[in-house]
Amino acid sequence: MPDRLIDFRSYGEDGWWNERMTDQESAFQLPTRAAFVVGLKRSGTSLLKSLLDGHPGLWVLPRESKTFHWREAKDPVAALLKKTKYRECFPEGSDEGAAFDAALSKRLTPEALSSVPESIRALADTVAEVRGCPTAATYWMEKTPDHLLDVSGLLRAFGPQTRVVCTIRDPRAQIASRARRRAPGEHFPISRFAYKWALADSLMEHFEANHPEFLLVRYEDTVLKTRETVERVLSHLELDWTENQLTPTREGTDWSANSSYEKKTQGITTGSLERYREQLEPSQIEEIERLLAPRMRRRGYEPGKQASAGGGAKRWLMELRAGRQASRHLKRA
Repeated sequence: MPDRLIDFRSYGEDGWWNERMTDQESAFQLPTRAAFVVGLKRSGTSLLKSLLDGHPGLWVLPRESKTFHWREAKDPVAALLKKTKYRECFPEGSDEGAAFDAALSKRLTPEALSSVPESIRALADTVAEVRGCPTAATYWMEKTPDHLLDVSGLLRAFGPQTRVVCTIRDPRAQIASRARRRAPGEHFPISRFAYKWALADSLMEHFEANHPEFLLVRYEDTVLKTRETVERVLSHLELDWTENQLTPTREGTDWSANSSYEKKTQGITTGSLERYREQLEPSQIEEIERLLAPRMRRRGYEPGKQASAGGGAKRWLMELRAGRQASRHLKRA
């Protein structure tokens, strides 16, 4: 058998041919098991994914799929390329970019666009077709925080061997990180962020109670107890520990943290854990704690003393909205 295999495939209606060489360990067939990293935005999903990226048992999709942003668009291929960062992986004008665009157009059929799981699968199949994936991998893995809203659908579509890992973060730090990315002077609605955190936590509680395939990981534990946390995740995935597991990577190269505070952060940093105290006004911290105090305590995040006064009617209404919306998401799934 030769050291390299040559794969000839046609892409597009013009019938042009693309010659591409792949390692003999690579194949176009996805691994049989799927894994997903989900959670609130700015809650550590990128860090967790980067710590898993180098594991030989995982084939990790290089970018978020963000299916909610393009699945129902009139031109889903154009919307996907606009709303995601896949163009960074498959540059326009390159042979690989042309192959990706044509293969994606072919795979995004009405049936593939009928649901979030089918859309993710079509994208994963396209990336595997164009780049290949290692036959030794046990799982293919995708990370999009918003897919927390469709965990039930993912588990149902991909079967009982599917695994979901969800991240959660202190809402004060998570909200401060989100606020850093807003334009100067842009309105900062604390109550809306708190509602989204409560909604996400409601869904997490349901999935923890009803789906053993679902694992919740705290961002703070990933940063402060990295080895212990990654070992826990690998155990959930039924994968062994490897020595490069503590080095964050993306597509095999060192990963720079997607920090809201530093332009470029190599590796794992604890600097953002308490920085919300500098970024938020005391009144904002107090509002977060009053609205989310019970949920924070259940997740190991101790609110300040001012939260003991309670959130009153505002918290009650927020919890009512979050509970109803969580029920709607679960019924639709």
